[in-house]
Amino acid sequence: MDFRVINLYIMTVVYVVLWLLVYFKGEDKALSKVFSIFIINMAIWSFGLAMFYKSLEPKEQLFWTDIVYVAGSLIPSAFLLFSFVFPDGRFKISRIQQFFIFMPNVILAVLFFFTPIIVKGVESVNGVKGFIYGQGHLIWDLHFIAIFGWAFWRFIRMYREQAGIIKLRLKYILLGTSTGVILAGATNVVMPWFNRFEFLWLGPPLTLTWLICVSYAIFRYRLIDINLVLTRTGLFVLVYSIVLGIPFGVGYATKSWFVSTGIAALLASAGPFVYQYLKRRSDELLLKDQRRYQNILRQLSATMILIKDMDRLLKLIVYRVAKAIKVEFACIYIADMNQNKLLLKFPYTTKGFFPDFPKEMDITCSCELCAYIKKKRKPVFSEELSDEMKKKFSFRSGIIIPSFVRERLLGFLILGPKVSSGVYTPDDAIAFEVLANQAAMAIENTEFIQESQKTQAQLFAAERMSSMGAMAGGMSHQINNRFHAILMATSDTLDSLQFLNIDSCSQEIKDYLKEARYALERIAENAKHGGKIVNDFLNFSQPDRLQKQAKEFKLTETLERAIEMTRIKTSFPQDTIEKVIADDLPLFHGDFVLIQDVFFNLIDNAIDAIKRREQAIQEKHVAFEGAEGAYKGRIKVTMRQDNGTIIIQIADNGIGMNDEAKKKMFVPFFTTKATAAKGTGLGLFVIEKIITAHKGKIKIDSEYGQGTSFIITLPITQKKEEA
Repeated sequence: MDFRVINLYIMTVVYVVLWLLVYFKGEDKALSKVFSIFIINMAIWSFGLAMFYKSLEPKEQLFWTDIVYVAGSLIPSAFLLFSFVFPDGRFKISRIQQFFIFMPNVILAVLFFFTPIIVKGVESVNGVKGFIYGQGHLIWDLHFIAIFGWAFWRFIRMYREQAGIIKLRLKYILLGTSTGVILAGATNVVMPWFNRFEFLWLGPPLTLTWLICVSYAIFRYRLIDINLVLTRTGLFVLVYSIVLGIPFGVGYATKSWFVSTGIAALLASAGPFVYQYLKRRSDELLLKDQRRYQNILRQLSATMILIKDMDRLLKLIVYRVAKAIKVEFACIYIADMNQNKLLLKFPYTTKGFFPDFPKEMDITCSCELCAYIKKKRKPVFSEELSDEMKKKFSFRSGIIIPSFVRERLLGFLILGPKVSSGVYTPDDAIAFEVLANQAAMAIENTEFIQESQKTQAQLFAAERMSSMGAMAGGMSHQINNRFHAILMATSDTLDSLQFLNIDSCSQEIKDYLKEARYALERIAENAKHGGKIVNDFLNFSQPDRLQKQAKEFKLTETLERAIEMTRIKTSFPQDTIEKVIADDLPLFHGDFVLIQDVFFNLIDNAIDAIKRREQAIQEKHVAFEGAEGAYKGRIKVTMRQDNGTIIIQIADNGIGMNDEAKKKMFVPFFTTKATAAKGTGLGLFVIEKIITAHKGKIKIDSEYGQGTSFIITLPITQKKEEA
């Protein structure tokens, strides 16, 4: 049998097997189906050529010629349709537009099978079979060039717009297409123009390169670098050209095939070793940068377990990894199990701007990205994410590296594309997995250390509170006696004033007596409040004695009382405090005096912070952009209702605090005030206890030199009905 027919049969089988694999095994059904159209036409083209060479009858030869050309015209059309589906597997054109892509093929099929316009017949010259073209034979050529050129232009445009893995996949498509079409186009399109048909049978084998590159680009996410592929291919061709070429040349020159066979055996034995050596040396040069940063990652994995501070650890991971790999941006999300959220930490960028990532994400499966990361438990390439996820999280290109401890997701590192436009390889993924495992151990270690420190602080605080509780128990009676004496004196005075006849007094005396009555009422109220504070202090130092007097009241009333108490304690301008209160604020069920004390302490602290910033500005310790003397303290109190809770925010533009102070704000006996006379360090500790006792939460947001904001969340609870 003709060796060309055997070759073409083999190529047909190869194409059919590949078609079956793509059609039935491809994960992306739309992409697989469109690509299978491309492959099956390759198979028909190859089979048609085999039958053309095998046939002896002119009519039969002409029939298979028409099959070859019709299948050949369908190849660029299928490739064009494929360009409208790649890479996401979604059709970007309507069914009508798809129909118009293949409409010319129907017309060409009619012209081939029913008219002699394109091909009139076949002929054999010196044993070489060829075609006899009609007057319209350029119709097929123009269609092939136009449709294929359109598809190729679309892939070039996609290549310019994409980045990362998708860009590399497009490189493979463009490389394979250029190679396959140039070679096959020369043998099956250009040479027949000059009546040279002896190499028609090489078309299918030459286009196999095209098909392999496109298939590889579709079904592989983690591709090796295209430069590495070209270098290895070039070395292979070079080495085995020498291995095969030298024996062939010796045999041809000496006419002694015995000598050439011996040389061939010797070179064939040495060839693999030479190729492996050259491959290893070329890999060392091409992968030098990759191996450099992978070595840095291994060193980082070994040392970060020694770090005990969480923020320092996370900052080290982000900055060391980002600078070693040279990425456009990087950040880390760390789990906050108290809030059941992932919080964004330490954004890094080399481009001057950072992607619009969410500041926090729900750690539960309601977050699509978190659910996918939990399911995979390995580094996630951006190309694996759906378009919806990419759009939602503004993550176009890069890799996500998660860290797990058993089933718990501790967080994940996000790395953007490399500055060099290189890709993340399988070797990178392995190195990242090692880093993620070590990071998980380091994070768990720092969490344990922080919990231990917190427990020690609580034990220390409990011991001091116990001591103070014992002291408070002994002193409370004496202090309450003093408050009782003040209360009795003011009550008696108020009673006396009530029965005093002041009708004959002047207006000045009446105003004076009115102010005196108001002052005495405030003294009496604060004497009651003072006694309540003593009891509350005793309750908090001995939690088993905590007994709240709960009732329904307006939070605005407690706020006004607290502001009034602050004015009595210290003077400040009338417009210092701005109140933004929602109209639909419901009644709150809790302890009136305790909530009033929360507001009083927070506003009092804000006033103190404003004074301290004013002093710091005067002493040039804190920068201020405005004119000298233009700084004006502001306190903004907002209250609103949100999803069954009341949100209260008390924000000031005072001195603020640094990160270290923020961590200790709710630790008992810690104070940022200058002297113990100004602060004991119990105020915020007691405030947190009060809010917690009301089943609420309190958060702090502060920046030194800018101000502080306390956000209190209280549940809306109804007063319990008596049985």
